[in-house]
Amino acid sequence: MNKKNKGFSLLEVMITLVIIAVGMLGVAGMSLKASFLNIENAQKNEALYLANDIVNRMRANSDNASDYVGTTVGANPDPDGNASIVDDDLGSWKSEVESRLVAGTGCIYEEDGKVLVAVAWQSDAPLGDAISNIKKRYSASSAKSMVGKADACGNGKYNNGNKINQFRQAVVVNTYIG
Repeated sequence: MNKKNKGFSLLEVMITLVIIAVGMLGVAGMSLKASFLNIENAQKNEALYLANDIVNRMRANSDNASDYVGTTVGANPDPDGNASIVDDDLGSWKSEVESRLVAGTGCIYEEDGKVLVAVAWQSDAPLGDAISNIKKRYSASSAKSMVGKADACGNGKYNNGNKINQFRQAVVVNTYIG
């Protein structure tokens, strides 16, 4: 081996190690992001389940469906055990929303025979206000005023300093109760 080539193999190995290290950091970052999104999707699935749960309870008790409207997260069940079906439904729904979601909030609205159920929760990262994004999608539709009402659900609860609702994620179910 001549003097010009001494240490060249060591330099190649060091460059290769740096390239591999950068690649591994990229893989670790993608894995972390995938893990975070997996948690967010699990929260979204729970919220959809809870929204559909109260809608199904309202359909099962359709004679009293209007008694569910105007509820934010639900009412406490009657402590003496004489609660109505609506009180029982709302009490158990409140318990489920609060226990299954991070800082969960649920709201029920009604307009022209349509029922809107919004379920909001706190994200682990400032992803932006989900209800504002939903409002943009419905801006030209007949559901615009209903989605506007959903904006009150958890409004101001999920802040990031002066950025209002940066941590608020939500699902909205808009349906008829027969």
